[in-house]
Amino acid sequence: MKYSQVQTVGWIINFYAGLASVLLALRAVFEILSASPSATFVHWVYQSSSTLLQPFREVYSVAPTTSGHTVDFGALFAILVYATAGYTLVKWVNRRR
Repeated sequence: MKYSQVQTVGWIINFYAGLASVLLALRAVFEILSASPSATFVHWVYQSSSTLLQPFREVYSVAPTTSGHTVDFGALFAILVYATAGYTLVKWVNRRR
């Protein structure tokens, strides 16, 4: 089965947008649940998502809740931005056929 270049580019965009969203979602969940940053997997997620989160660090701050857990609104906003950007790019690439 042969795939077109447009389909391949769309899959690559979806893969990277999805990967970014999953890493950022894991980061947000780990912060809400107060996961130990010294755990290997949690540390890896924090390190991997740090670059993705960099453009959004000053947009929203990390807000502690009344129960002592933290909510990273920057990560949640970044998920929205990466998902929207991926969707928009795929639509734009598909129009260019």
